[in-house]
Amino acid sequence: MAASYHVLATPDIIRLILPFQKGYTYDMAALASLGSRSAKKSPEDAARILTSWFAQFDDFTTRLPVAFRTFPKLKLPLVQYASSHGRVDVLQVVHAYYLSAGLAQCPTSHLEESAASGGHLAVLEYLDSIGSKRKKWFQCTSLAAAQGHVPVLQYLQDTQPLDKWLKKAIVTKAIDDNQPEAFAFLYKAWATLTPANDDNRYHIQCLDLVVTKAGSTDYSSTWLPTMTWIVPAMRQLNHSDALINVLLTNRSSKVLVEFLDASFHVPLRYIAIAANSRQIEGAYLSRLFDTLPWLREPGPARDDTMKQYFVDAIHMVNLPIMQWLAKAMDRTVVREVLQSNQYGLEYAIQTCKLEIVQFYDTFGVPISDALVQKAIDLDWTRFHLVKHVLQDPTAKLDPWYTWLVGRYGGRVAVMRYLIDNAEPDKVLLYDLTALQQAWKAEAEKETPAPTGSTIADIWSNLGPKVLLEPKRKSCADDDDATSGQTNPSPATRIPKLKRKTRFTRPQPSTVYLAKQVAKLPFTRVEPTPDRIGTDDRAEEVDQSSDRLASLALV
Repeated sequence: MAASYHVLATPDIIRLILPFQKGYTYDMAALASLGSRSAKKSPEDAARILTSWFAQFDDFTTRLPVAFRTFPKLKLPLVQYASSHGRVDVLQVVHAYYLSAGLAQCPTSHLEESAASGGHLAVLEYLDSIGSKRKKWFQCTSLAAAQGHVPVLQYLQDTQPLDKWLKKAIVTKAIDDNQPEAFAFLYKAWATLTPANDDNRYHIQCLDLVVTKAGSTDYSSTWLPTMTWIVPAMRQLNHSDALINVLLTNRSSKVLVEFLDASFHVPLRYIAIAANSRQIEGAYLSRLFDTLPWLREPGPARDDTMKQYFVDAIHMVNLPIMQWLAKAMDRTVVREVLQSNQYGLEYAIQTCKLEIVQFYDTFGVPISDALVQKAIDLDWTRFHLVKHVLQDPTAKLDPWYTWLVGRYGGRVAVMRYLIDNAEPDKVLLYDLTALQQAWKAEAEKETPAPTGSTIADIWSNLGPKVLLEPKRKSCADDDDATSGQTNPSPATRIPKLKRKTRFTRPQPSTVYLAKQVAKLPFTRVEPTPDRIGTDDRAEEVDQSSDRLASLALV
């Protein structure tokens, strides 16, 4: 019985019998669930079945061709398994069986992606050797970086153009995936190969994420080594502004301080960029001095930095920073810096910034007469000064022009200068005439102003110099006016009408002017030695003409 069993079990006898049997052989039965038309196995289930099958049958090179003939649908799950598990030998069998097309007819995009995700560099090299072509490799890079497969990233860098395999988003994703080695490789590749297209916001984002990771208790041991190379790399690549931004804005910035020294200078303009608002620049500057050890303690480093910041603030015309630094610096040093840096005053006269002039004056550096004259000579300043000196003296004055009038010598002096230097093509004829009349009236009545009085005080004590044209009356009112009514008292203030241009202002009628002339009080002027030979009546006519001109003004 034993001998009969031995004969029936002989492999040669089995091979002769199997062709006449129905169903699959034992080695093919395990693959039936993957190769049938209705098979829908997940990659995990397919990997479990194939791993067991390859472990059981070492001579798969002869069995796989039989499996391909038996199950035409088996090729796709098989090559997926081979690429994701690094089985180049299986891919070689598949490629040899399907010659001459080989794997070219099989969609290979998923093969590179699964190989990159698994870190199987040999599979990528084999696919490239048989002519597998791929236009973009971003997904492969992302999958390899997510698993920390630096050799795969190195292969992509050596074989593909940078714009075909690397994006900035992939670099930051490596930080989110907690892969410091992959991040280091990708960051250095991007930073060194694309200096022309560099984006500072990208460096800020990367450093901010790394500092946050290094400052957390869960990832500090993993990411602190990254700080040892990324901080020097950013300084070498001239991205110190990214360091400053993270230093001032990140809550875990104390981790960053450990990798900085006194040679790290923070330009003031970088602080302004990080703050992005002048309301918080002072707070950021204060935080900087409280964070960096060499600026926190009094000493030469702190004094020199403050002085340099003060000079930078003057050239940036950053008054809040100037005020903040002036409080912390020695007053003598502040005065010396202001005397040697007059740019702030020059900017003030161009932009009418009175607070800057007052800041200089507070520390004993008044504005020079030359700069005041330069301010007066500006075209727009002259235009506004004409309007300024002709307006109602009791009205609220603009602070800049009020100060400028007082600094130049008073309202009369300004009017005199404007009249002497008026350009007819730039000043309205009406304004120039009114300016001459106002200057003549105030020059005759000008009295020395008491010490300490302001321009507004002087103006408030001046009486009205120009009467407003009365409202037009009817004929009946004109008759009543000629019947003996007197003019209103000069002390009575008449509401000011809106001034009109010389093109639209209504002109008084001849009848109205005649009645006004009749009401003018004529006084006889006694002849003086220098008036010998003149006609008294002509003098009275001249006085009447002057008063008539003043009445016609609005």
